[in-house]
Amino acid sequence: MEVINYHMLSDEELAVLCKECDDKALSVLIDRLGGVISNCVQSFSDNRFENEDLMQEGLVASFRAILSYDKSK
Repeated sequence: MEVINYHMLSDEELAVLCKECDDKALSVLIDRLGGVISNCVQSFSDNRFENEDLMQEGLVASFRAILSYDKSK
């Protein structure tokens, strides 16, 4: 069995693995996107509770985008 170093893979490679139901790839990719989502959320809101809601929405949108990723496009 081949050991994969997920942290060395590109976002595109991780997205392909996510579509193959690789939970570790999904976890690494969501961790990478978390900072970007957080920065976007902070620019839209100054309320802590609203930030949490927006962060959750961003994570759900990212999850959906990952699952619908098509490397041919």
